[in-house]
Amino acid sequence: MKEIRYTLRDAAKQLAIPERQFFKILRELKIIDNQNLPAYEYREKGYLARKESRFTHPVFGPQARYSTVVTIDGLSFLNEVIQQKIKLDNTRNEYKKCS
Repeated sequence: MKEIRYTLRDAAKQLAIPERQFFKILRELKIIDNQNLPAYEYREKGYLARKESRFTHPVFGPQARYSTVVTIDGLSFLNEVIQQKIKLDNTRNEYKKCS
């Protein structure tokens, strides 16, 4: 049976987090890099994977593109980490308002 994997966009939808906010948080936490590829640590833990797509460009020949996919375990992990980050950010914002 093939493991279910989500694109980052689909993972954001599954977690009901606006896509831009989702990507921003993942970059801030260094879960993905500025090219949206997964950090080694999270690939090793099985939360994220790098998907390779190969194609032949008419001028440049064989090419490869990489994207990030999220595993089921990764979806749970991201949900927990992102909720903690949002809660922490909200707490900081409330503290700033009181100061």
